[in-house]
Amino acid sequence: MKISRAEVKDFIVSNKKIIGAKNVKQDGTLRSWSFRIDVDRTKGGTKPYNDDDFGYLTVWDMNKQGYRTLDLNTLIELTIGFHAANNLVAALLVTADWTVFQTESILIDISEPSLGLSDWLAPFVVYPILITILARKYSWTNWKEKLFSRVR
Repeated sequence: MKISRAEVKDFIVSNKKIIGAKNVKQDGTLRSWSFRIDVDRTKGGTKPYNDDDFGYLTVWDMNKQGYRTLDLNTLIELTIGFHAANNLVAALLVTADWTVFQTESILIDISEPSLGLSDWLAPFVVYPILITILARKYSWTNWKEKLFSRVR
């Protein structure tokens, strides 16, 4: 779904929460970061340009603990609310010593990481069956070509 730059900005400004974003940097690499906009900008002076003229939004970077400019033109993804809450609940419930995100949790998984039969069952058996059922139910056309075609 495509939405306009103004709609994205209005959504971010009206949200007033911590938002995750992915955007393309000038060198072509991806940046994943978290920011918020309701932090009062008390230090520094005025900028020599207007953010709206260039599609920018000044935000507070939660990781760098400073102001940064979000270029709405290069924005790929916004993650808000449920995604972060889901990860937080999962991290607080269970952790393992081999995970990247280490937290104090209620449960600790002490097993070695493994890739068993059940891990292969969902993507190669259950999901194709589910896609076939949904394609028939909702009369999807040309779905096999869209699913398996080359990405341009």
